[in-house]
Amino acid sequence: MKSSIKLLYTAGFALAGTVAFASPASAQATRTWVSGTGDDANPCSRTAPCKTFAGSISKTAAGGEINCIDAGGFGAVTINKSITILCDETEAGVLVSGTNGIVINDGGAGTAQVTLSGLDLEGLGFTTSGSGIRGVWFISGASLVVRNSTIRNFRDATNGTGIAFTPSTTAKLLVDNVSVTGNGNGTAGGGIVIQPTGSGSSKATITNSRIFNNGGTGVLTSAVGLTAGTALYTEIRGSEISNNNAGVGAISPPSTRSVMVTTVHSTSSQNTLYGVLSNGSSAQNRLSDDVININGTGVQSAAGGFLLSYGDNLLFGNTTDGTFSSTLPKQ
Repeated sequence: MKSSIKLLYTAGFALAGTVAFASPASAQATRTWVSGTGDDANPCSRTAPCKTFAGSISKTAAGGEINCIDAGGFGAVTINKSITILCDETEAGVLVSGTNGIVINDGGAGTAQVTLSGLDLEGLGFTTSGSGIRGVWFISGASLVVRNSTIRNFRDATNGTGIAFTPSTTAKLLVDNVSVTGNGNGTAGGGIVIQPTGSGSSKATITNSRIFNNGGTGVLTSAVGLTAGTALYTEIRGSEISNNNAGVGAISPPSTRSVMVTTVHSTSSQNTLYGVLSNGSSAQNRLSDDVININGTGVQSAAGGFLLSYGDNLLFGNTTDGTFSSTLPKQ
């Protein structure tokens, strides 16, 4: 009898030990870490960091944060939940060829809130290998913040784009202190392309950023393919949109959504086609305290698009300056 009890206790302690060791291994942490010398077999703790963002995200709880301990190339990743990747204090590289860099897609739930900060995304578009497609691609979620980052050389022939914001739900975008350079290819793609799909809509703010030397359009907000519904809003403040194939575009074909782009204290210059375009009777650009110069056409209206000035813009030195539709009183 005593022997049987002893064996039962021994088995019980063994089982308890197994459970105790299994739980921490399967739990997700609210903060995880990556390192250039890490290993994705690790738990992604501060003392045992992972090697890649993809390796770390599965071990990070929804709403949690991934931090970079030191410099490294941390690879492409698909994000399907609320998360922050914060690497402002070191070099956090994402280098890809023939694919997308960072994809945000919560499967249509429209709830994921994602922040990316301190990243260096390289698409190898000027090498002999296959170019990256999109640097950051937002498909579905509630919001995306991209700050203190560089996104360059995503030059896929069809979809090469620095930031592609194509939500299928209602979503918000903030781009703050970001350099978007060398993306797009010819007239395709561009620097920042905001083009919701299905019943999606967007509210975007771009501030203190540099959109330079991109194919396609530097900053494009488009309602192409959408039916009537919530308007698309984009605000650009304190930014430089220069040396792109085209500058700032608002496109809304007839019988689709309204598109309103407001540009304040920014410069659109040296763009091959135009500085600012409104295309479609439901498209409008509102401009205040902007410089528009040395473009093919300074401001251009097509198909009844509106170009509204607050009377304090500098429009000069373009091959064709163009004219504003009207001047609005400053509030």
